[in-house]
Amino acid sequence: MKQIRLAERAIATAEAERTSRTTTAQILENERLDLAIAQLEADNPVLNPASEQFNEGLTNFILSEQRRLITQQGMKPSTALTAAAKSILEQFGPKAAPEPAVEPQGLAKATTPDRKAQAVAKALSVQKAQPAALRDVGLDSDKAGQKGPLPNVSRMTDEEFASLPAATRSRLRGDMLS
Repeated sequence: MKQIRLAERAIATAEAERTSRTTTAQILENERLDLAIAQLEADNPVLNPASEQFNEGLTNFILSEQRRLITQQGMKPSTALTAAAKSILEQFGPKAAPEPAVEPQGLAKATTPDRKAQAVAKALSVQKAQPAALRDVGLDSDKAGQKGPLPNVSRMTDEEFASLPAATRSRLRGDMLS
């Protein structure tokens, strides 16, 4: 009796595992089929029911070819759908119009010397559009430093001081606002 029960348990376990594997394989194949449908609809508007270009006859033709591939060749549904769509669309699908040649614009169009000139001009225009640096704004003159060397007045004679330009004397007095 013990051996019979062990054999029955082994059979029940094997059946449960087989059922689980079958269910998992079916779920995976359904996911693959959904992915194949989504990819075909995205790539081909004639197969997308939400598109204005949808062609129901062509879609039905692809589905019947899928069924034929499944029954006659034993293909999985996702593989059969992809193969059927590829062969049918190559033969009967809308032909894509050749795209007109687009003239390159900007830097891609220009020759090498022109490209450098355009790049320099573009960099200059970007630089002109930038606001002035604000890193020294608001600092005291002793912290920001002077804009250029000023002569040392304590070592000058009266004649040397009188010969200084008016702008330099103004800077020495601190008359400048900036």
